[in-house]
Parts: sequence; structure tokens; C-alpha cells
Amino acid sequence: NMIQDVFQTGLTVALTLPDGTTSTISGSAITFGSSTIFKITTALVGAGNYSLRVTNPSGLSSNAFAFTVAAGPSY
Repeated sequence: NMIQDVFQTGLTVALTLPDGTTSTISGSAITFGSSTIFKITTALVGAGNYSLRVTNPSGLSSNAFAFTVAAGPSY
């Protein structure tokens, strides 16, 4: 559950990369839409398993959301 389905302006996103390292996304890389919508702009390092966790300025965090990026075609 995402922080009782409420996102707050100023949230940060911890992005865990396929190699296990974590990158924090914040500031202008996040476009806040509403308490239920935001957009992240970031480059992913390539194919693999990722996860993200949202943290509101209040300190409350979401559960991790895991996703997989497939390799693109090779030319």
C-alpha cells in the first residue's frame, strides 16, 4: 500500500538498480500531480530487476514496488 494512497509534495523515491545499489530521485526529477499521481524522469541503466520505494516528507514510506526492464532489440 502506498502510504494510505496519499502522496505529498516533496516526496522522494529510492530506486534500487539491478546491481543492488540505490539511487535517490528527488527535486525536479519528480513531477507532482496530485495525492495519487506523480511522474519520475530518470534514465535506467539497462535491462534487469528494479524496485522503487516512495517516502513522503512526513517520513512515511510505501512498500517496495518491483518491476523488470527487458532488453531492447540489438541492431
